[in-house]
Amino acid sequence: MRPNIDLSHATHGRVKDFAEERDITLTEAYEQLLNAGLDAVETPDRE
Repeated sequence: MRPNIDLSHATHGRVKDFAEERDITLTEAYEQLLNAGLDAVETPDRE
């Protein structure tokens, strides 16, 4: 189930640009960016 969240137009626009530059869907773009962000903030305690 996907969460219903509010994003600013600026943030959504950045994700849309990311998707278009890579010729991927918005869903794929959100997944890639969320995963990259989560990987960046993970600590050894969470692995």
